Amino acid sequence: MSGVGALATRPALFAAVEPLSLAVGFVLQAWLMRALGPAAYGAYALACALGVVAATLTDFGFNFSGVTRAIELAHDDGASRRHFCAVQMVKLLAGAVAVVFAAAWSWLAGTEQAAMIVLATAVGAASVWCLPSWFFFSRHKMVMLACSLLAARVLCLIAAVVIVGGPAQLSWAIFFTLCAPIIALPIMLTDAQLRAQLVPRRPDRSELVVTASSGLSTLWLSAQTVVSGAVLQSLLFDLTSSATLGVFAAADRVRAGVQGLFAAFGAAAFPRFVQFRVEGDSVGDRRTWPLLRLQLALAAAAGLVMFVLAPDIVRIVLGPQFPESTPVLRVLALALVGTTLFAGLGVQLMLPSGMGRQYTIATLAVLGLQCFVLMVVTSLVPGAGALGAAWAVALSEGAVALFLIVRLSHRRPS
Repeated sequence: MSGVGALATRPALFAAVEPLSLAVGFVLQAWLMRALGPAAYGAYALACALGVVAATLTDFGFNFSGVTRAIELAHDDGASRRHFCAVQMVKLLAGAVAVVFAAAWSWLAGTEQAAMIVLATAVGAASVWCLPSWFFFSRHKMVMLACSLLAARVLCLIAAVVIVGGPAQLSWAIFFTLCAPIIALPIMLTDAQLRAQLVPRRPDRSELVVTASSGLSTLWLSAQTVVSGAVLQSLLFDLTSSATLGVFAAADRVRAGVQGLFAAFGAAAFPRFVQFRVEGDSVGDRRTWPLLRLQLALAAAAGLVMFVLAPDIVRIVLGPQFPESTPVLRVLALALVGTTLFAGLGVQLMLPSGMGRQYTIATLAVLGLQCFVLMVVTSLVPGAGALGAAWAVALSEGAVALFLIVRLSHRRPS
């Protein structure tokens, strides 16, 4: 097996489970789109986006920093357990702050969706606290993690189909969308290495401070995707309407589902590149570019299929209430290559190489460009809100990815 093939095997197995989760997610979203309708689905999408933001804040960047530190401490059981406890304590505090902030903000703003926002943020925070994904990734057990979540998502889908029949069950729709990690916890506890971490090893104050600081250093890198999505959807809601947001959100669910396959592969590959750095092995850098080329080829193929079959995808997956999502989905299909390249450069090259600051700046540039393009399009072309949001995603990540590829091309091995 080639070097690239060996490096990609376990991430590929992890990503191979994702199509099943993607199928479950598509069925769930198709059911909810039909049951809720565009207006209620727009409210659902906004609440879930904020719930994912709360979940990401609760994770507190440990999907990067936690994995790195856990790999460094893998051969010291006592230090590993103290690190596990420190991470969970910081996550608990971060989740509580996120929920309290969401409740205070929704109460002060007097928004009609206050109860839904509080529910979404509470379930999102609790789900991430129960899910030590960073630990499974550091032990290269991402396949077990993926299978556990798949089983939980199937149960949530069944419950949603049975219970959610219309806008009156909006709160249940939000709950079943976000609670899968809580349902998966009993399955994950069958892992002996995870149970061993639950032996109390209380960290001291200095260790908590160091752990919180390391998580904070990578918090934005974990949060940028969901924060950007929430900001873009909130801005679209303010500039247009809930129904327009529903049209964009429905198409973006499809794009995000396909994009999730590449994100899952990148996340699963990240621990190996970190391990190369910890062991002082430069082989990871030599394999990054061939691995990126493979992912870009697959992303281009997936984008082409989405572009050509967009009308059929909208009709079958989204349902007859979302015909306006077809052109939106076609533009988002064009964004697949740019988003895959941008994420791959960050997770597989920049972060393992100590270029987190540069990647943070790049992600902030993407968010700024998204908001700018959306405001320009909606002001110049009335009625183009959902399509404008799609172009904002495609142009911003594509432009920044091209800039990064030019800046980083000198790192390519000869």
